[in-house]
Amino acid sequence: MVRSVNGTPIHSARELSSIIRPSAGKALTFVVDRGGRDQTLTITPIASQLPQLDSTGAAVKDAAGKVATVTAGYVGITNVPVTELQRQPVSAVPGIVWQGVSQTAGVVLQLPQKLVGVAQAAFGSGSGTSTARSR
Repeated sequence: MVRSVNGTPIHSARELSSIIRPSAGKALTFVVDRGGRDQTLTITPIASQLPQLDSTGAAVKDAAGKVATVTAGYVGITNVPVTELQRQPVSAVPGIVWQGVSQTAGVVLQLPQKLVGVAQAAFGSGSGTSTARSR
């Protein structure tokens, strides 16, 4: 987790991005938490074509509807928690396969019922009476 950059405390990904993006080619001092201990790193963002962002952090689109890009600083880090893969014994395979098959079967068995509901919502149930009258 990034604690600060150049002495500025970091509380969100947007704060981190606002420091990194305008800093292409400039060395930045990061303080990060690694295993409960602070570690100081010097990182220089590279110049990269990235989406242009508006004041809310959303990507800006051009007149053609494509995401506009700008040259900005980039560091290959993420704020997504790191997951660790763990080896499983061969004896765990049947249970994992059964779980996948049963979840898929549950979806497949519910699909006709869902389609009936969609058809009824789109076209009516077919049991209503007509409001048109002949004269």
